[in-house]
Amino acid sequence: MGEVILKMDGIQKYFPGVHALDNAHLEVRAGEVMALVGENGAGKSTLMKILTGIYQKDGGSIEYFGQEIEIHGPRDAQSKGICIVHQELNLMQDLQKKYDLTYIFISHNLSVVKHLCDRIAVMYAGDIVEIGSCEEVFYTPKHPYTWALLSSLPQLGVKGQELYSIQGAPPNLFTEVAGDAFAPRNPHALKVDFTHRPPYFEVSPTHKARTWLLDPRAPQVEPPEHIRELQREGVRRYGK
Repeated sequence: MGEVILKMDGIQKYFPGVHALDNAHLEVRAGEVMALVGENGAGKSTLMKILTGIYQKDGGSIEYFGQEIEIHGPRDAQSKGICIVHQELNLMQDLQKKYDLTYIFISHNLSVVKHLCDRIAVMYAGDIVEIGSCEEVFYTPKHPYTWALLSSLPQLGVKGQELYSIQGAPPNLFTEVAGDAFAPRNPHALKVDFTHRPPYFEVSPTHKARTWLLDPRAPQVEPPEHIRELQREGVRRYGK
């Protein structure tokens, strides 16, 4: 795995009455394809618009090749080799290999992400709640929001049954969110989820998630059947 060339740490962004990004963290390694996934309004585009100079951050820092930088508009970002590109998916891997590019890929299509990307960052309510290799996030997910996203994959549906959909709506970012922002939609939420924001818990050196379910004091909670099936598939594919 390449060295970390981009580190966005504690990024905050406010719009009138809206806390759009809440202490977001993202690291990207040289030569990889990093996916940002999540529902509409999760903050994916906002985070990328800060990186490319379209928006200015209201807090946090950006390090690029080990140096802390400020990005003063899209031209400044482009001069540093950072830009937004809208392109055909079938060109992406060819261009990456030819020019040794590093991508941050925004998508709602987890099936595409699975085949194109090296790592996945899952965003919810302006924060990255889980990040890991593609294999880790698909086959050993830990955050209940990641469970919900994966459970809604069409290929996990059962013929004759309604496809799974996440209940409820994302939080209203016009108000301060207490605790874990996903708690009101999370059937596995603990009491602490409604009052205290969880820290990141390390699952492996390359995988971490922001959920109290990983706290050693938390009760054991079985993931949904769709996720257990993915875990079994992971064992069949990778023996772990």
